[in-house]
Amino acid sequence: MLDKKLVIVGGGYVGIELAKALEYIMNVTLIEPREAFVHAPAMIRALVEPSILENALMPYDKLLSRGLIIEDRVTSIDDTGVTLSGGDRLDADYIVVATGSSNGAVFKPKGSDIEAFRAAHREIHEKLQAANTVAIVGAGAVGTELAGEVAYAMPDKKVILISSQASLFPDLPPKLGVLLAKKLRSSGVTLILNARAENLQSLVRPYA
Repeated sequence: MLDKKLVIVGGGYVGIELAKALEYIMNVTLIEPREAFVHAPAMIRALVEPSILENALMPYDKLLSRGLIIEDRVTSIDDTGVTLSGGDRLDADYIVVATGSSNGAVFKPKGSDIEAFRAAHREIHEKLQAANTVAIVGAGAVGTELAGEVAYAMPDKKVILISSQASLFPDLPPKLGVLLAKKLRSSGVTLILNARAENLQSLVRPYA
């Protein structure tokens, strides 16, 4: 199989794990425009504890032992290969598209500029520090964890978590939502359930 060429488009969790699993049995090339892998779950805590940010940014050139990583974008894909932004072409026997998902700032970089991502984190952390009240709209996994992190790391802030649902995580066993709500309230978080926030300035970026 070492003579077979595998091109993986996207260096997120799936792309990296697949490249690691196959790099010793196939000729693996991973294409990713960012210089560093971003461990997205750590970004929530990094907003309140910036010292961990660098540990959650992992340079791609250190993630594979044998496979090749190309820092670039793919502009087209066909049955036999891919074309990069500069016009270069890579032939492939197998192609896996693993471009992942997007997320609101600043949990994932909007583009490939990691330095801009660092700057965005600093900006939002400074806004959190300056705020007296922090309102979080949306009580999914990210919103709920963020509310808990802010309440724990910045106990002087008034933290409000707003959800359009009548309970936390209504699609899961009810006991989970009840226990989470109790824990959040005991941490000082104000829960506003079954309500919608209107006239938001942005749906993808924190603002003051």
